[in-house]
Amino acid sequence: MVELNSTCLNLSSCPALKHLKLVDCDLSMVKQISSKSLKHLNLSICLFDENCRTCICTPSLVSLCLDEPCGMTPMLDSMPSLLEAFVETVDDDPSVGGDICDRRMSDLDCSCRLCDNSDIIDSGRRSVLLEGLSQAKSLVLISTPNKIIIESDLRWCPIFGKLKTLLLNDCWCELEDFNALACILEHSPVLEKLTFGLFSRGPKFEVEMKGSFNLMERSDKISERLSIVEVKCQDVDERVLEVLKFLATFNLRMLTCNLPHASIRKFARK
Repeated sequence: MVELNSTCLNLSSCPALKHLKLVDCDLSMVKQISSKSLKHLNLSICLFDENCRTCICTPSLVSLCLDEPCGMTPMLDSMPSLLEAFVETVDDDPSVGGDICDRRMSDLDCSCRLCDNSDIIDSGRRSVLLEGLSQAKSLVLISTPNKIIIESDLRWCPIFGKLKTLLLNDCWCELEDFNALACILEHSPVLEKLTFGLFSRGPKFEVEMKGSFNLMERSDKISERLSIVEVKCQDVDERVLEVLKFLATFNLRMLTCNLPHASIRKFARK
């Protein structure tokens, strides 16, 4: 593992730098990553501070890969030129800190600054990830069962005014209420293609389904441009059927499936 000891990774002295890839690096001392010239940034399996959030200030960024950051998830500043981003978060170990909510572990007073129950009043609270990603045209968002960052960000959910393609995993499709999924769909007015990778890491899935929305009965809570929905999974179990039933509330019609399946045919007839 490479360790960077500077508290500020200021790349302004490298105006020709366009691509930066850091893999398995210790960035726990870095409080800010800053560059006005950087176009492509890849941070994979990097260690960040467990108690203080690193800020990424890269206003010219076109593509971002933030893959399994350890410690506190870094905060993304405005990226108006962003075209595509891949973000996969991981669950932190409560014993070492990171994105942890005290009330999820015990009856302790909460100081996480993320949940609605936080006992710290912070008028400056803001989105960690979603606001910085809001200008992207293509997003892959892989969350974890913990979901504390996503749940926090959705309280100030931005409008994804340019977003055309979106891929989500099953953690956006919790069976209780589907609030996270409903929220991001309602805030994506020009979305054209929506893909789900459910209950499997992939990249290969045994079952792939495609569907579209009834143009005459389309819900006004989703983009009128949304024409393609893909659902990928290893097997069509009750969890997958619950997701399909929720999508049906927007008048989704499943059209094709790569494997014949009685459950899918039954769903399609409803």
